[in-house]
Amino acid sequence: MAISSINRQPATGASCNSTSGKTRSTRRSLPLLLLCFLAFLGPAPASAFLRGLSPNSKSNSVSRRCLAARRVVMSGSSSSSNSRPHVVVGGAGFGGLYSALRLAELSRTSHGPPSIDITLVDRHDRFVFLPLLYELAVGDAGLEEVAPSFKALLASTGIRFVQGEIENVDIKGKTVMLMAAAEVDEEGMEGGKERSVSTDAAIEDVEQQQEAVIAPRTLSYDKLVLALGSEPILPPPSSSSDQLHQVMPFYRLEDAQALRERLSLLNLDTTFSSPPPSSSSSSSPSLFRVVIVGGGYSGVELAANLAARLGRDRGKVTLIDRGYQILGGSPAQVRANAGKKLEEEGVEVMLGVDVLKVSKERVVVKDRARASAAGARAANGMEGGEGEGKEEGEDEATIILAADLVVWTAGAKVSRVIQSIEGLDKDARGKIITDQGLRAGGSNGDIYVLGDSAAVRGYRGGGPAGSEGEGEKVLPSTAQVAFQESEVVAWNVWSSVTPSAPGPLVFQYTPLGEMLTLGPLDGAISSLQGMINLEGPTASLARRLVYVMRMPTGPQRLKAAKGWVKGRTEKLKGAVRGVAAGKAEQ
Repeated sequence: MAISSINRQPATGASCNSTSGKTRSTRRSLPLLLLCFLAFLGPAPASAFLRGLSPNSKSNSVSRRCLAARRVVMSGSSSSSNSRPHVVVGGAGFGGLYSALRLAELSRTSHGPPSIDITLVDRHDRFVFLPLLYELAVGDAGLEEVAPSFKALLASTGIRFVQGEIENVDIKGKTVMLMAAAEVDEEGMEGGKERSVSTDAAIEDVEQQQEAVIAPRTLSYDKLVLALGSEPILPPPSSSSDQLHQVMPFYRLEDAQALRERLSLLNLDTTFSSPPPSSSSSSSPSLFRVVIVGGGYSGVELAANLAARLGRDRGKVTLIDRGYQILGGSPAQVRANAGKKLEEEGVEVMLGVDVLKVSKERVVVKDRARASAAGARAANGMEGGEGEGKEEGEDEATIILAADLVVWTAGAKVSRVIQSIEGLDKDARGKIITDQGLRAGGSNGDIYVLGDSAAVRGYRGGGPAGSEGEGEKVLPSTAQVAFQESEVVAWNVWSSVTPSAPGPLVFQYTPLGEMLTLGPLDGAISSLQGMINLEGPTASLARRLVYVMRMPTGPQRLKAAKGWVKGRTEKLKGAVRGVAAGKAEQ
């Protein structure tokens, strides 16, 4: 899933011409407020209630929302009540967590216990707000702001959390198999752990405690929600062990922490308390050389942020992509703003190239344009040659890039768990085909799928080749899609197990816009089909405000707001000190 934008939308090419002075400031303030207002009302906040729907409603849309905060004692039992349906949610990313929180609200009646038992399963103990992963990597945000623990998020929700990894699903037996303690992967998690929270009403303000026991080997369910996301496609393994240390993926919390640790060795000044570095030759052997593979949101945002912090006299950042433009499919204004920022920061952008291999201190790529030209010359009897520094088998279309660090952001594939599930309808990519209510084909209505694991009917890939959905609307792999799908999944699950409940909702994707971070105080936003276009500090401010309001719970929104205000204040103070120091040197 792309981790940088509100969401992607088809390129519109629309833009808004900005003016200068007070007129420009006034025109920007209104879109900023409107954007934040839309973010607050749009589908995603887990505390938003659906009301006003009736079984005979002509529209399957949300008619009213209100905020609610209810304290509930989390169940610590190892099995669901016989009198209540049990819903298992596999995967606690955007789609899974927000679905579980929304379902918990729907199942909570005004009097009495919840009507549904909910178990949330994830192999990690923290939720990661992926759009802020860049800020965490470069030191602009803290761990609790970007990756709060499930213990904190699920306190007082009634949701039972099981830390473990789904291994497979028995559709006929309606059972989820979890990975045993001895079968944990290389990240070192010592077996799945069931985490429960208990409260003591007789003691005020007592911190909720958490117990860890061995997770059950299997979980039975009445309804199952699969939101397992996707897995990165890394470069093929080489014969050299150097590649394992050279390539750093950038998809998960662990990746951001590893990059942050690597950058900390460079002693980067993230507060900009010193004057901006002066320009110097990019060929200096002392430069820290970074090659970023992938020109999508992750690659572009990471390149801009890293280049801003390294400075031209300390580092050289190269961004490569096999496509012929960065941010393919994004609005023209967003691409233009991003391209301008990359150029300002001295990022070298190489398009139309394929990565051949990554070895010690170098990345070998092939320029397809050069290859075509070489092929044309060969057809005309003209000779080419191997370039200087190239090894045997490398021709003139081969380019060798020196690299101290290679960050890989290109490509993703369907989760291996989704691939292993048998009995469900799947498309050519291995994604599970769902109806427009996000129910999995072949599941008898008992399994719901969302996020990167789903191919929704009516959208591209939502059926066999040539069927309805092929070549039609594109459903991007973004957090915004998962936000919107979670509302539909939660409502439809609740409706399916609640007698006399209103009918199911139909998923209809509404693109709200895109947001990018292009530096510590820089960003780009395009929203409402290009009617709102922001750039620079204004866009950076709007982006963080929107993400604060998109946090999954009220306490987390407050925590994120405090962390952002503190970081923003430090950066502004650092900028002032930098300007003052620069004037003093003059």
